[in-house]
Amino acid sequence: MSWVKLQRYKYYYTNMTFTTTLWRNLRATPSLETVSTRNEALSIFIKQILIGQLLGDCCATKSSSTSNTRLEWSFGAPYMLYASWVYSLISVFCNTPVRILVSGQYRLKTVSLSVFNELHEIFYISSAPGVFTKIVPTAIMELITPIVLAHLLIGDGSYSRNEGCVFIYTNAFSHSDCVRLAESITALGVKTTVRVDRTGKDGCKQYKLAIGKTQISKLQSLVADHMHASMLYRIGINSPLSSINRIEPNNR
Repeated sequence: MSWVKLQRYKYYYTNMTFTTTLWRNLRATPSLETVSTRNEALSIFIKQILIGQLLGDCCATKSSSTSNTRLEWSFGAPYMLYASWVYSLISVFCNTPVRILVSGQYRLKTVSLSVFNELHEIFYISSAPGVFTKIVPTAIMELITPIVLAHLLIGDGSYSRNEGCVFIYTNAFSHSDCVRLAESITALGVKTTVRVDRTGKDGCKQYKLAIGKTQISKLQSLVADHMHASMLYRIGINSPLSSINRIEPNNR
C-alpha cells in the first residue's frame, strides 16, 4: 500500500478492482454509525450526497406509480475512480458493485427502496402518465449545503482556464429551475449567475450557472473537502489524479 498526501487531503490506494475501495477520501467517508441502512430513514450525510448527485447525472426511477424508487448512475470511461468512490459511499443500498459495460462506461444501481421515494417526489414532476421530468426541488434553498454543492460540481462542474471561473452545466433544467439553483448557491456565500449556454435541437435555450473568478477561492474552501481528489480539477485545483479525468460535462 502506498500513501499520497495532497495538501490537507488524504487518500489510500488498494487493488484496482471494484470489489475493494479505490482512492477513498477518508474525510468524506462516513463512519458505520452515520451510514443509513436500507430500512431506516436516510442519514443527513447520505441525503446531502444524493441530493447533490440528483442535481447532476444521477436518476431516480420507478417501475410504476406505486413502486419504490431506484437510483441509477452512468459514468464515462475515464471516471473509474470516481464511480468506485460513489459506490463506497452508498454501497449499503446496492446488491452489486459498479459494472463495467462493453462500451467501457460504468454503471451503478441501487435496489428499489422506500427510503428513496421522497427524493423522487421532490425531484420529479409527472408530465404525462408514467412520464416524469426532473426539476430543481422547489425547496432547494433549504436543501443546499456545501456537500450538496460539492456533488453537483463533481458531476456537472467545469473550470474554465480562459475565464478563471467555474461553470455548472444545468442544460437539462428550465430557466426558472436554474435561477432557483443559482440563488441557493449564492445563499451559501458564493455568488452565482445564470447564463445562456446554447440553443438545443428543439430550438429552446439551454442554461448554465457561472461562478466568477472572484468567487473561486470561496468556492474551493467551501466544497473541496467533500470532493474526490480526481474531480478537484473541476473547481480549479490540480491533484495527482486530475489528469485521469479530462472530459468536461458540456461535451457529453
